[in-house]
Amino acid sequence: MKTGLIEFLFAPRANCLGCGSLLGADKGLFCAECFAALEPLYTQNASESRICRHCGEVMAGPRCPNCHRTKAGTLKAVSAYDYEEPVRSLVHSFKFRGAWRASRWMAEEMAKALSASDECTADVIVPVPLHKLRKLERGYNQSEKLASALSAIIGIPVENALKRVKYTKQQALLSQDARRRSLQGAFAAVRPLDGARVMLVDDVRTTGTTIVRCADALFEAGAQDVIAVTFASALLTVPSFKKYSPDKGIKLEKPPKETDDF
Repeated sequence: MKTGLIEFLFAPRANCLGCGSLLGADKGLFCAECFAALEPLYTQNASESRICRHCGEVMAGPRCPNCHRTKAGTLKAVSAYDYEEPVRSLVHSFKFRGAWRASRWMAEEMAKALSASDECTADVIVPVPLHKLRKLERGYNQSEKLASALSAIIGIPVENALKRVKYTKQQALLSQDARRRSLQGAFAAVRPLDGARVMLVDDVRTTGTTIVRCADALFEAGAQDVIAVTFASALLTVPSFKKYSPDKGIKLEKPPKETDDF
């Protein structure tokens, strides 16, 4: 009995990455309530979209609803989930709190989204880079971890073919237009990519600015095609952010300062 009590008290435990509740010794990612709240886009035929190559806005027709351009061109973007709870809390834990155990499952979901959109072919997977000072501050690049996990699943090699050459302010403090100006010229390719089909990987697509600026650098290096693959994507016009709790329901709160465009 004493041995059993000790094993219970010191058994490895994990918290739900959605609501924070104690999961026990199974080391899973979500509690049953948060897992039931997940709504994959690939099961709704909604994982694929086109975004404006000038501003990153989702385009449903020939004209961008944000910058109103018709000849800016588009990028294909694939996401597994909307950036809503409990996915939002999972991403924050993965990105800012070192919850790396989520990387394999996140990459599996991204692979399912790619399969649903018939976009599993590319020559190389390229993670969105962090500036070296930001990476030193955080200790890791979450996009690199996702890219490595995705590579192991779909068999496409990973290469750090982009670098961040410009250190920018926290993008959450800037307006959409200021973000676009801030990230102009922030990325550069490290080698020629003549004719390459590139799969660009990041954790979240919010305004789309990071994606289109990275794509600019890839195309300048000679890439033939770029497809952006993220675990989650957010709408540009969100009046408030939702925080999910299976016990307390959904409440509205001010958006946090963290953003994908660091």
